[in-house]
Amino acid sequence: GQTLRDLISYVERDLRHSKHGGFYCAEDADSLSKKNDKQKKEGAFYVWNYDEIYKILPEKHADIFCYYYQCEKTGNVDP
Repeated sequence: GQTLRDLISYVERDLRHSKHGGFYCAEDADSLSKKNDKQKKEGAFYVWNYDEIYKILPEKHADIFCYYYQCEKTGNVDP
């Protein structure tokens, strides 16, 4: 139940057109990588660095995640 409520809340908050009441089918991937950044970057919100992965996930899960997605300490995509 909570997952569905969260999903509906997200759709109503982030995908609804404020003036006309319709809904967008997607979001722009441009976002700030950090709160104080002034310039948006493509996909920044959806990118975790190596240290963040190990901070968020238990070590064993982070090891598996990094192995599967070929995460490297120095990064494996251009910032």
